[in-house]
Amino acid sequence: MRVLVTGAGGYLGGAVVPALEAEGHRVRALVRRPADAPAHLRTVEIAPGDVVSGSGLAAAVAGCDAVVHLVGIIREARGATMAGVHVQGVRNALGAAAHAGASRFVHISAVGADTHSPTAYLRTKGDAERCVAAAGLPYTIIRPTVVFGPGGPGRNLVAELGGILRVTPFMPVFGDGRYPMQPVSARNVAAGCARALTLPAAAGRTYEAGGPERLTYDEVLRRIAAAMGRPFRPLHVPLGLIRPLLPALQHLPGFPLTVDQLTMLLDGSVCDPGPFFEAFGLTPDPFDGR
Repeated sequence: MRVLVTGAGGYLGGAVVPALEAEGHRVRALVRRPADAPAHLRTVEIAPGDVVSGSGLAAAVAGCDAVVHLVGIIREARGATMAGVHVQGVRNALGAAAHAGASRFVHISAVGADTHSPTAYLRTKGDAERCVAAAGLPYTIIRPTVVFGPGGPGRNLVAELGGILRVTPFMPVFGDGRYPMQPVSARNVAAGCARALTLPAAAGRTYEAGGPERLTYDEVLRRIAAAMGRPFRPLHVPLGLIRPLLPALQHLPGFPLTVDQLTMLLDGSVCDPGPFFEAFGLTPDPFDGR
């Protein structure tokens, strides 16, 4: 198939594009600034465009059999809003795909996506899922937990946590650090995206993708530190101390956490990934801290 990948230049795109090529698909990558396209896109066709404004989408999807939609943000910045990126972006991508006669739409969402979520990230992810389901195109939605492993440039939570561990003798941990996480590899998520395109049973389905282990946040940090050859010395910060300060601190340049992100962190990120791995014939990668 000829497949348009939106968000191809980002972190998950760095795993999805090679996975699509490995399955024999021809990839066209939607990139806002083609001159800045990362190295993993050197082997594919580049199409300039922007899902939020819709600019270039019609030309980019013309002649494509399917769309894999990866675009997403975890934090609003420089005019990029959750509603604009997650909801308007997917509406534009769906409209262009339908107009081009695409036969499949694979959408990356997130575990916990819910139109009634108190966090803007999960709420708009839920709104986006409703748009996908109502568009009339054969679709597959994949909801990953925290993603780890090699990918492209862009936000990678494991790498960000490793960056903090690298420069500080004590790792700040909000609360008791026992909130659950179930990291899933970018390789597994990417393979699921690629196989969903041609698996008839995946049409109209939503799959949650998590790793084989449920770990505490402290254990995730401990494994990242071990992979780096660094000691893990947690400094647990009481929630009663950080919560009143976070609404102001989140606006400071470089501050790593927002109110919504803390809410999602404390809620955890776990799921039953069995149907995902069974449907796509995949073996879950263990989390090695990298």
